Amino acid sequence: MLRKIFLLLTVLGVALGSFLFLGGQNNIIDSLVNTIFHKDEASAVQEFPMPGKTFYRMKLKVDARDNKLYGSSIIATINTAGQPLKTLQLLLYPQIMADQNTSPASFDAYYSGFIPSGMKLTQVRVNGASCETRIDGINAVVSLPSPVPIDASIIVETEWEIPVPLVKYRFGRYYTEWFFSECYPILVDKEFVQPSYAGKLYGQPFCINAADYEVSIIYPDNLNLVSNTINAGRQAAQDGHEVTVLEANSIRDFCFFLVYDYDQSERSQNGYRVVSNFPSSKSANSPMFLSAACDIISFYEDAFGKYPYPELVMLAGPLKGLHGMEYSGLILLQSDFTGSGYESERQIYILAQEIAHQWWGELVGNDQLKEPWLDEGLSSWCAYQYMENKLNLDTTYRGILPRTDDYGKYWQELCASQEYQLTGYSGPDEFWFALEKQIGQDMIFKVLKQYVKTYSHKHATTKDFLVIVNKQTGNDYTAFFAGWFPSEFKETGRKD
Repeated sequence: MLRKIFLLLTVLGVALGSFLFLGGQNNIIDSLVNTIFHKDEASAVQEFPMPGKTFYRMKLKVDARDNKLYGSSIIATINTAGQPLKTLQLLLYPQIMADQNTSPASFDAYYSGFIPSGMKLTQVRVNGASCETRIDGINAVVSLPSPVPIDASIIVETEWEIPVPLVKYRFGRYYTEWFFSECYPILVDKEFVQPSYAGKLYGQPFCINAADYEVSIIYPDNLNLVSNTINAGRQAAQDGHEVTVLEANSIRDFCFFLVYDYDQSERSQNGYRVVSNFPSSKSANSPMFLSAACDIISFYEDAFGKYPYPELVMLAGPLKGLHGMEYSGLILLQSDFTGSGYESERQIYILAQEIAHQWWGELVGNDQLKEPWLDEGLSSWCAYQYMENKLNLDTTYRGILPRTDDYGKYWQELCASQEYQLTGYSGPDEFWFALEKQIGQDMIFKVLKQYVKTYSHKHATTKDFLVIVNKQTGNDYTAFFAGWFPSEFKETGRKD
């Protein structure tokens, strides 16, 4: 499907870095997107940009000599926002590294001292027209020359460059290890609030819709490429460099990493591959992580449904302040954490928690700033379920932090890292245990299977989940939910 899309783009004269629509451009654009997405009826109010109707084509170049990432992209989609669009919103995650006060990486993660980074947009065009763009923090607001009608086609063209920060983090470079997370302009439906103090230390604060991708990358020949995509092959470029072409369908966040002297091993099961990538100097535990990952996925598949991606890639690397981070089809693990210096139970818990995010946060999305219990809390509960039910391990040590009165608090209202830890991690897993006690383990697994079926590649809310609970159980649990999330329901309820 992707190759058909890009062949159509080429036929219509759309090329990365140089898009030109002559007379009748709107008709041409609509014809293109109609052909791509089989758009044959008016859209109801849906998510925007719409999963299944949005794709990215990118060309990236990693230049080691000037320590920069250069990129250009096409984003093609349809206006499913339910109203004419006068502006578009782009998320520019690298802008968060422009100021030490907003950088999510700790100061000691900057091994050469803090050096500002950020994304420089050199071109923004929409449907062939150059657009005025205002950058505010991590947001770019694109003013459109004329409103885009409901159900009309949108093609966004961008070019950019990023000085790669010298930092041990999920976006940055540590000598021969290059990590690129959310390193491109992402079309979103709203401006994101600059993460607060708590947001600097924990979590993934962006709510990104799933899309399809084709990405062409030029990178130094002595490095190995790891990504959450399928490698579609290599081809020669005009300047003599080889280009690696990557493809993926229905992923929320494209990421790639360049590493040196890593060991890779893999195992296939149930129609997907599990792949581990560990530094050769720290690969002693790689077989344990590979075996555990396969076992964890099998447990989750029985509980919630089939693993949603063709691969699960594990990559151990220099993450300062993080034990792990999830992406669609890929998880990052702190390389020191994967070594023999950590308790194996803690390693298994973190691994199981990150893998659970492949269902909660990746396959089923939610607003992680507003309702982290739907992904972080649920993923923590799932990890405990695996440890208790499959490994017969004692997890009574959970919940060592005190409780908070309202787990529905908006992230920006949280004033300290411990309060976010309570709201996002420690408390909400206890909510899930309480819900399990209320409706039983078999029923909660039944509810979660329906939750996946209903909201795959979409975004859900607390109230959406409550509807499924009530429907599957045949009872009304509104008061129970309100006891845990009073700010969501504005009424009193019971927790037990």
